[in-house]
This record gives sequence, structure tokens and C-alpha cells, in this order.
Amino acid sequence: MKEKVLETYKVKSIETEIEVNIVEREKEFVRIYMLDFPEFGEGTEAVLKNLKKSIITDSTIQAERMMDPDFVDSLKKSFQQKAEKILDKELPNIVEGSRNLLIGLLLEEMLGLGKIEFLLNDGNIEEIVVNTASEPVWVYHKGFGWLKTNVFIRPETEIQNYASIIARRIGKQITVLNPLLDAHLITGDRANATLFPISSKGNTITIRRFRRDPYTITDFVENKTVNTDVMALIWLAMEYELNIIFSGGTGSGKTTALNICMPFIQPNQRILSIEDSVSGKSEILYKHKGKVNKTNIEELIDGLIEDDSIKGIAVENYENIEIPSMTKEGKIEWKEPSHFIRHWVKKDLMEVILASGRKIKVTPDHSLFSFGENGKIIPIKGEKLSKGTFIVTPIEKEWAGKKSSEVQKDKIEKISTEKFEGFVYDFSVPENESFIANNIVCHNTRELSLPPYLHWVPLTTREPNVEGKGEVTMLHLLINSLRMRPDRLIVGEIRRQREAEVLFEAMHTGHSAYTTVHANTAQETIRRLTNPPIEIPKTMLDSVHLNVVMFRNRRLNVRRVLQVAEFITERRGKEEEIKANVLYRWKGATDTIEKHAESIRLFDELGLHTGFSKQEMTDELKTKKTILDWLVKSKLHTIKDVGKIMANYYMDKDEIIKMVEENRKPKTGD
Repeated sequence: MKEKVLETYKVKSIETEIEVNIVEREKEFVRIYMLDFPEFGEGTEAVLKNLKKSIITDSTIQAERMMDPDFVDSLKKSFQQKAEKILDKELPNIVEGSRNLLIGLLLEEMLGLGKIEFLLNDGNIEEIVVNTASEPVWVYHKGFGWLKTNVFIRPETEIQNYASIIARRIGKQITVLNPLLDAHLITGDRANATLFPISSKGNTITIRRFRRDPYTITDFVENKTVNTDVMALIWLAMEYELNIIFSGGTGSGKTTALNICMPFIQPNQRILSIEDSVSGKSEILYKHKGKVNKTNIEELIDGLIEDDSIKGIAVENYENIEIPSMTKEGKIEWKEPSHFIRHWVKKDLMEVILASGRKIKVTPDHSLFSFGENGKIIPIKGEKLSKGTFIVTPIEKEWAGKKSSEVQKDKIEKISTEKFEGFVYDFSVPENESFIANNIVCHNTRELSLPPYLHWVPLTTREPNVEGKGEVTMLHLLINSLRMRPDRLIVGEIRRQREAEVLFEAMHTGHSAYTTVHANTAQETIRRLTNPPIEIPKTMLDSVHLNVVMFRNRRLNVRRVLQVAEFITERRGKEEEIKANVLYRWKGATDTIEKHAESIRLFDELGLHTGFSKQEMTDELKTKKTILDWLVKSKLHTIKDVGKIMANYYMDKDEIIKMVEENRKPKTGD
């Protein structure tokens, strides 16, 4: 075997497509990722060098503007037009495909990271690693793990040059005296670089490529992570508010599995989560009974709460107060927040000063808005902000409901940090998930990636002060939340007894709750919950109706639902034991998820909650499976599209069933 091609596909960058081949070669111990770049003769190489020099001579570019996606796009178009004219003159007989490829390579070299840009545009790649100029670039491929590539970055100074380009665009430096860099690319991908001799083999660059779109049910089914039989069962359980634990080992995908199930929640139900906030001194406009007023957030929210002794609270907007908010499309409008939120913190507070003179103080966990891939407006946490980052602000110096309500880019000039103890504030703004303070667009920050249509109420914990007073625990928040009529509660991964108490107290109050646990099987989940350090009473496990166990096969590099189980109480004399009854399990030999046992308890619980007979529940499962199969067949891959179908199902179930029966293709992207 000299060479065997395992997979072939194409990646695109600046209107240029390059073929990718994953190959095995004789005497090579690692598979190779081959980008099919053409070989150019000396004459063509000379033309490219002259072309590059000619374009650069006519252009003056400020490094910080390269973090502005709109500017980069316009610059690429300008350079492309210049390159086309010169190439048509120098190489009049070149075919269009070759001309586009030459221009694409040239622009990526001038405005990006050269051939690395093609790797960044491959959705199958999770990691890109440059170890030294003497070795090829390595990539971590979702399907094949670590691969060598046929891309070399030579010489060592070119690697350092790329690292410097990344650093300059965010207002940082990487030098011999400061040889470490941690940054984010314009795409949002995380980049790390080190310089020789700190990295003794040579200069390095490591880029963590983040998935551009979150996983959905369709992705999980297509990847064989789960099948529609299992998803139909989870959907039925979540629709009728049964409690579910998602467990698995490190990197098994348990949190991702929890997230992809969130569209099963009805859009008119309320969910709890934990948030951080902005300084109360920030100015804000608000409209009440048709009159526009200016105040600061502290005065507005404290005036609604009145009692300063309440340290952590969210109050409903009974006054129908409106505040300026930004839509997903970047338009400013008046919007009613559902809740006003205040809590006490003891942590660093960041002051962000923009080129326009606008400034705001936020906690490191609170997000402002910046610009991602293709100019898309995206939230960015305070801790990830740096000098040179472009922030979204309204164009008007003081927006007050005018028709001209666009946003603009405003560059960060300075960031300073101070120690802070006191109240910070937030708003829960449905749909838009944003508000404007100090004439800067702020995000009502959230930790989980749930569909935008869900009704979400944020609360936060608080550490005790130096005297050990003032702590607000998850249990405190749970008790407070019961006065806010929550329908669903999501608790982060359980590691300690206190967190488990929160979860099971929530379940026992009759609320539907979900969480993740670090355990490799359903039976191990029981052991983890009932032994130190969590150690809850075994009788409390009656509250758990379903356990979904995730598994990562490290040999095949695939993630699967390993088990779907229910917890059963068995009595042995005077002792009670909790056992896992595995309903579905993954079979490695066939790589399929198959039914393993009949339910002993789950359908009784569903019958109790719904009044359904066994036949009616069977029919419900069949209907849900049919809808899910249709979703997958229709290739609905975005949270927005999947969420829209689910929301419409709860609004008009018969219409969705009719669409499925008629095999109509759903509208997407609306």
C-alpha cells in the first residue's frame, strides 16, 4: 500500500475551493491531511510577489481595524479587484479557476494567516497546531483524531510573524521579553502562541476552532450519537415535566446532550439560571407611561425593590417599564424587560473605555457585544475583552426612540480593574437578550446555550464577606425562586452535597429539574449520588425519572448515548436498594442503540402526570418519533430552525403532524 485515500471533501475560503484528502501512507505512522494546493512555476511565483508588493504599496492599513469584520470584507473586495486587473494584464491566458485560486491564496496570505485560513474554514477540524518550522502543521479532525498536514510554515520567523499579526489585532504584543500570547481571532477561535526558547523546538501557534453552530437533535441523530426512539422518549418525559439526569465521563458530551434537549421545553414555561451583572452607576434611559426618563440602573432597580436588606432578588416588571434594547439584527428598540435583577458581589469590576469616550463597568463574567464571523453580532464576556476589540454601540450619542436606530463599532481604548463589593444589576429582556447602559449594548449574560424563544429568569449566588456573612447559596436562591413560579430548573454539574440538595429540593417541590453528573453508567450514577462527597439519602432518588448516560469511544473518537435508564427501588428484607433498569443501551458490535428492557416505573409516572393509558403513551411516542425523523430528513441543523418547529408543535400540534404526513419541507432561516 503506497497511499490509500480514506475521505475526500472540499473546503472554501474567499471564493476559492481546495480539495482535502485524508490519506494513509506506507511507512507513515500517522494519517495525513492533504490540502490539494497547485504547484506554481517560477514565473507565476514572480507575478504573485510583484502583485503582493503592488497592492501593499497602494494601501495603508491600521492593525486594529483588522478586528472589524466589515472592514476586512471591504478590504478583501478592494484587493481582489486590484489583483484581478493585474493578473489579467500579466497572465492574460490564465483560466478562471486558476486565477481565482491564485487570488484566494494571495489574499489569505496578505490579510489572514496564509494556508492556515483554509484549515480554519474546515468544519471538521477542532484544533490547529504549529509546533515548529521543521514539522508540518498538525490538526485534530473530528473523524480521524490527530493528523499531520502537508502544510508547513517556514521559516521560524514566519510563525513569529503570524503570532504577531494575531497579537497586534487585539492590541497585544508577543516578543522575546513577552513570549506567551493568549488571544481570540476575529472568528472567535482561541489562539495561543509561544516563542523560542520558551518552546525549545521552535515557535508555536495553537488554535482551538470552535463550532460555528451549536449541536442540535438533527446533528446527534445523523452522527449516530442517539436514535429517534430514544429522543422521542426524552421528549415525552420533558414535555410532561419529568426529572432527568445526564451523566457521563469527561468529554462524553453530557452537557451538549442536555442542551440539545432544551427545545423540548414549552416556550411559555420559565427556566432558572445563574448570572453576573453591570455596575448600578451606569446610566440608562427608560420609558414609563409614554414618558422617556434618564437615570442610573441603581436608582431604577433599587426604587422598584425598595428594601435594601434584600441582597439577591429578581422582581417582575409590573409597571410595564420599557428600556432600550438591541434586536438580533442590530436595531435599537424599546423593549419591556420581564425582570429587574439585583445581587451583591465581592469581586473585580472592569471599567471599559471606548474610543468615543463611552465607558461602562461590568463584572468579568458579564458580556458586551462584539463582531464575529461575517460581521455577525455576538456576545463576548468581559474577561475576554482587550484593547482594540470592537464593541457594539448605538450610533446616536443618546438614543431616545428615534427612527435612525442602527448600531456601530466602537473600539476599546483602555480596560482597568478595581476591587468591588456591593450591588450589581441586570435585566431579563425576552427575545433580544440585551439592554443599553451608558449608551453601550450589554448582554443579559447566560451560561447555557438554550433556544432564544425560551423564557429564562437569571439569579446568582454570592460568596460570604471577610466576616463570613452575607452568603447567598444555591439553596437560598431556590427558596427565593419558588416565589417566582418557575416551571423548570437547571442545575450545573453536581460535585458536592450542597448542590445535590438544591437539585433534589427542587424536584421535591414539584418542579421539573435537569442536571449533569460525572458517572460512566446508570448504576455508577446511583453510587455517585448516594456516597461521599455527594451522599444524598437513597430515598431521594425516587425523584429521578430518567437517567441518560453519555459515552465517548476514544478508539473510534465517537460519542454515543450509552444507556437510558430508570431508577427502581428494590426491598431486601428491611433494606432498600436502588437499581438501574436500563431501557436502552448502545451495542458496540453493531454501533446501534437498542431496546434492552421494558419500563417498570417510567410509564406509571407518565400515566400519573398525564392520565394517558399505555396505548396513548405508545401513540405519543410514535408521533414524536415520526416528527423527529422528519426533522432529520429535512436537514434542520440550527437551533433556530429546530426550536421553531418545537414551538409551533406546542402552539398547533395538528398542523405540525399534517406537515409531517404530507412530507412538506419546513421553512428555514426565518
